[in-house]
Amino acid sequence: MKLNEQELQFCILSSIFRREPFWVLAAWVTWENPAEVDSFVNVLTKVVTAGHLDLHDGERHGFEPGVSFHDNLRKYIQRRVEAGEKLDEFPPDGNDVEFALTAEGSKWLDDAYSESEKAGEKIIEALEQYHSKNGVYPKRLYELCPEFLSVLDDPPAVCGSWWYRATLDLKFYEIAYLTLTGHSFCYDASKGEWV
Repeated sequence: MKLNEQELQFCILSSIFRREPFWVLAAWVTWENPAEVDSFVNVLTKVVTAGHLDLHDGERHGFEPGVSFHDNLRKYIQRRVEAGEKLDEFPPDGNDVEFALTAEGSKWLDDAYSESEKAGEKIIEALEQYHSKNGVYPKRLYELCPEFLSVLDDPPAVCGSWWYRATLDLKFYEIAYLTLTGHSFCYDASKGEWV
């Protein structure tokens, strides 16, 4: 799957539940594609050096003190490839370097979700304006454009898409945003929040 830097950063950070091994994060890359590998190494380096992820047991896995994370990661990948291992699979010896999400990483994810929810609020506002004018909700979101919404963009930070469904009588609707990692967040109109 070809991902830009922000999409890859989101996928890496949102893949972490407490502590995850390298191979779980590596699943977002086509390892036969050198450009994707470079992008992955650069993004993982960026999130670790920014303090969004902590590396655990690095020295045990050959990460040398005094050598940059980027260079250590390159060597780690090279060692595993030379050993004939698939990087996006559980290592044969069951031993892999692990990463943990930090408070800064959690905040980055919260901000990403919040940015998407703000974009969703604009769509909900446009849906209500459409309803006020027409007495029903639109069949499709694109019907809001350009009168009620200048442009319908994908959720900005979570790199996914909008999901929308109106009832047959067009009196009610459901809206959600879907992430590349397979999560969905629905808008609960009764609570006025995304759940």
